[in-house]
Amino acid sequence: MFSFHAFWNVITYKEWDKYLFLNAFLETVKITFFSSLISFFLGLFLGVYLYLLKIKKNHKIYFICNMVLNFLISTPFLLLIILFIKFFFFPLFGFSYGFGVSLISLILILTPLFTRHCEQIFLTVNPEIYSTSYSLGANDWQFIKYFLLKEARSDIVLKTSLLFVTSLAYSSVLGITGHEGIAEIAISRGYQGDPSLLNGFTPLELIIVCIFFMFCLTQIVQLIAYFLANKLDKR
Repeated sequence: MFSFHAFWNVITYKEWDKYLFLNAFLETVKITFFSSLISFFLGLFLGVYLYLLKIKKNHKIYFICNMVLNFLISTPFLLLIILFIKFFFFPLFGFSYGFGVSLISLILILTPLFTRHCEQIFLTVNPEIYSTSYSLGANDWQFIKYFLLKEARSDIVLKTSLLFVTSLAYSSVLGITGHEGIAEIAISRGYQGDPSLLNGFTPLELIIVCIFFMFCLTQIVQLIAYFLANKLDKR
């Protein structure tokens, strides 16, 4: 039976003079926050760019960009990390391990996903808004800032929360690059680990605590996103 005592033991468990769970929790929050933040700006920029290519009927460039996005999105994340390490990080920098590799690997998959989300949001915006803005004398930047983003802002906020949750989920396979987050210790210490090495709790209890904290992170982000989206939605 799972108890508060076991919960507390997981939280306060030390390994090599550091708190195993708390350190993993901070690592998870750090990589999820930074990967989501960077992917947000890159994905938003590329989403706007794809949308402009589409409405301006620049089919050749749009086709090429679309193919690259589809390749990155369709490739299983673990295989994408391996390709990234073999053909980019190791040949150029001589290493394939650490926070930087994990962060860039996450950005590599999150950016095309968020780009596609943004493009789909923009395509649901009234198509007449483009011609209306230009009839009022707006240039591309003014159209994007005062018309497109303003119209789509509440949906973008909701997709941003999904971006954070997706980052949290994908971070679970970053053990291959040395990232030791919540999901990684649940797998390596909980599922695959030796129960005799854990003090005061079982592997299953460790897994339950890890899942609980990941759920809490997801719930907090979703609640904030829905609150902001409702405030920004003027439709």
